Amino acid sequence: MRFVMLGAGAIGGVVGGQLAKAGFDVLFVDPLEEHVAAINRNGLQLRGVHGHHSLRVPAVTSVDAVSFKDDDVVVCSVKSYQTDEAMQALRRATPRELPIFCAQNGVRNEEMAARYFRAVHGVMVMIGAKRLIPGEVVHTGAGPLGVGTRPAGLSEIARDVAQAIAKTDIPAYTTDEIAVHKWNKMAVNLNNATFGLIGLSGQEAQADPEVRAWLADVYDEGVRVLRAAGIRFEGPRVSARSRSASATSAGPRR
Repeated sequence: MRFVMLGAGAIGGVVGGQLAKAGFDVLFVDPLEEHVAAINRNGLQLRGVHGHHSLRVPAVTSVDAVSFKDDDVVVCSVKSYQTDEAMQALRRATPRELPIFCAQNGVRNEEMAARYFRAVHGVMVMIGAKRLIPGEVVHTGAGPLGVGTRPAGLSEIARDVAQAIAKTDIPAYTTDEIAVHKWNKMAVNLNNATFGLIGLSGQEAQADPEVRAWLADVYDEGVRVLRAAGIRFEGPRVSARSRSASATSAGPRR
């Protein structure tokens, strides 16, 4: 199984880097020529909560440069507004019915991917990451990744991918209701705007009792909207230290 990472930025770079560090075959596809050149020249520099690792992973700037194989798994980590274009380019590049895993925030990426590919899966991303320097990504938060099949269920390839992730430093779990988990992440992400307004990092904000109460109010308002719209949501049962990729998540339903 080879992981073709569409996007080698913060999330794609960290997840792909962790998979490469664990011994999996990984190929990065990223349009930023400077970033790709630095990866090919010096290796991907993976820094952060699990130390510094220099990883020799090939990178290209376009899916047109990829010779796709039957055992490829595509992990899409581009911005949501780039998803449709990325899927169109991938569909033009290969006739193969590759499994697609949308490791992105938001709740519409899987829908866009399904316009072009049949085997679409969602990945709920709770890790922290950033890319500031070409050729380098930083893993800042060690939360879990949740994996499931769109629109519901859990395919064999989804289990395989979750088990692969669980062999890295990133905790992983599976769920047969991935959309429910991604809606919860959407509510959590409402406070990204809060962090932008107050100019504090998540850690700094959580350390201030007054700001922490403000964050809770923002999340509660999002919860009220979801409930009023009849949208189910739930977070993962597993902690950030859990490494299980076999049990289906079934936390309290809201």
